[in-house]
Amino acid sequence: MKTLEGTIALVTGASRGIGRGIALELGALGATVYVTGRTTEKGHSKLPGTINETAAAITAAGGHGVAIVCDHADDEQVKALFEEVRTREGHIDILVNNVTSFPPDIISPPPFWTKGLALADQITVGLRSAYTASYFAAPLLLKSRQALIVNISYYGAVSYHLDPAYGATKAGLDKMTSDMAQDFKPYGVTVLSVWPGPTRTEMAEMLISQLEGGHQIMESFETPQFTGRVVAALYQDPNVLSKSGQVVIGAEAAHEYGFKDANGNQPPTLRDHHGSPARFFQKPVAGELSEDEALVRVLIEERAQALRHKSTSESLGTQTDDYIQFGLTGALFYANDEAARAATIQAFANFTGPIDYETKDLNVEVSGDLAVSRSLSRISGTMGDTTFAWWFRKTLAFRKQNGAWKIIHEHESVPMAADGSGRAALGLMPD
Repeated sequence: MKTLEGTIALVTGASRGIGRGIALELGALGATVYVTGRTTEKGHSKLPGTINETAAAITAAGGHGVAIVCDHADDEQVKALFEEVRTREGHIDILVNNVTSFPPDIISPPPFWTKGLALADQITVGLRSAYTASYFAAPLLLKSRQALIVNISYYGAVSYHLDPAYGATKAGLDKMTSDMAQDFKPYGVTVLSVWPGPTRTEMAEMLISQLEGGHQIMESFETPQFTGRVVAALYQDPNVLSKSGQVVIGAEAAHEYGFKDANGNQPPTLRDHHGSPARFFQKPVAGELSEDEALVRVLIEERAQALRHKSTSESLGTQTDDYIQFGLTGALFYANDEAARAATIQAFANFTGPIDYETKDLNVEVSGDLAVSRSLSRISGTMGDTTFAWWFRKTLAFRKQNGAWKIIHEHESVPMAADGSGRAALGLMPD
């Protein structure tokens, strides 16, 4: 990755865990990284790690680490934190809202009312703390030439993990990300939620190592540094603003940007096990798109994302029960049935690497509960030893049922070569 020398970052909750991993990765690329937390000396926590140790490790890695004590449940301390950064630096380029609370019985079995009420503190230091930090950081972010806020969330936003307060915190972070992105959009500030996978933090080491086969379980876990690589890659993407308001799954970002974990692993996405990010409607600017056209365009992008993720469940989830496809390969047509599911699974399995998919010249027309789109699309990837990139024509028909738009028909085609051979003209490209 490129150097981050001259970049000012602030990572909350960086004494240990994912926060520390993010801070170290940014520091290794040359950034100045402010780290916050409450633990300043060994022995103050049952877990290893202090903000001073993290800051020293950042500097040793090639960056500049600065530790500032901050209890993120105290608004005055948070305000003072950003006033100090303003005095020292004048601006912030990257804010990572990672800090959260972990009550002692957070991993105790449900139901939640048999646990301590302190579980609700996750909503204070976890959700509200991200809002407060972003609030005080906003004037400093607006002074950056390229600013990024990353809220560390998790699959718990859409599936059950630990307890209801944990789920509400993560779901809240994702919705807050979407809404903050709208407020920051005119100012060029990107706001993203990032979902790590299971991570080998100090707490995970302490808890899971006690289980039978615990060390083997953690061999597949992401390192804390992996999420740091995700943050760095996103910040260095010149088109990252186009993602603003979205949830980024760390494992999928690694495929998109072409990097691996610090231990050499390529972590898998867990969409099919724990769910996909929720979709939040963003009201279009007056005079640009109607609400229905905006929703159809969102569905088209979800369909494209399903291809990129090679997710059969996501792909089929965009379709009606009576969906019919006239595709480029396979049978003359597919319906939304087991044959289509099997064909989709096989098609994804044929790719030996990631799938890239893009759409050009998209046009959408809506009339009542029906809509149609037409575009030029490009799919590229590798099958066996063959790497290819094909442009083709795509027409989609949509029907609105129970308030939601779904694809009822899909038609893909390519022109035939004008030499009488009957071959497809796969080498054509749009102007």
